[in-house]
Amino acid sequence: MQKIINNYAVNQLRKLRRLIFSKSIFVHANANSWINKTGKIDESTTYSGLFSEESEGCLKWNHFSTIYDELLGQYRSKINLKVLEIGVQYGGSQRILRKYFHNSATITGIDIDDNCLNIDTGTNLRIGSSRDENFLKSIVEEMGGIDIVVDDGSHRSSDQKISFEILFPLLSNNGLYIVEDLEHSYFWQSGGVPYLPNTFWNYAKRTTELLNNTFRIYPKLGTLKLEHSDLFSIKFYPQLIAFQKLTRNNLFVSKVGHQYPEGSNGPQ
Repeated sequence: MQKIINNYAVNQLRKLRRLIFSKSIFVHANANSWINKTGKIDESTTYSGLFSEESEGCLKWNHFSTIYDELLGQYRSKINLKVLEIGVQYGGSQRILRKYFHNSATITGIDIDDNCLNIDTGTNLRIGSSRDENFLKSIVEEMGGIDIVVDDGSHRSSDQKISFEILFPLLSNNGLYIVEDLEHSYFWQSGGVPYLPNTFWNYAKRTTELLNNTFRIYPKLGTLKLEHSDLFSIKFYPQLIAFQKLTRNNLFVSKVGHQYPEGSNGPQ
């Protein structure tokens, strides 16, 4: 049975790789296309457009660009934005982020491959493991905090979970944590087996319990390490999940109209 499962997983991975390379875009870049005539960032320039202009190499699912335009647009006007990306590879994503956000943004990429230091990205590159808590905390301290994290590293569920549990508590209020390429939650080579609890996709589904932890009267699920009241939303997309951090201490029921009698506290 194990041999059958392994052969099936290998075949699925081969199909996926063919699909990825058939959908990937590598074209020449115009490095100044994101700047308008006033010298300021052109808010109309999309992540999708910058991705299509990346010349050195950036490998992503074709629908990720649309997702990034949806998720990152609200942060383009933030001053002193701090962006951390796990996984550098050819540096394409770092260059796109550099162009997408204004020059005052601090953008850092980490990788375990020393060769990444030879890549020209216009960002800060550091070498270290996304599993190393001391290393990650030192990077956040060096950056002066983090507003956005993009995990495009090893794609292994165990690594993704460790990084998330270290970095999410360090996010600023209204921060965003993105994990890419979660098709690997279904590949045994990446430590993923469908329907088992140790995949990051299934871990994220259990994490939705934290959204309503104020009302939870039963014990905390043993598989969840986080116990934060500031996990505000979790968005599931094909192969990608985005977690938003936002303080929820002041949530309350509002009453409008005349339908509630005097003394009523509204919904129970």
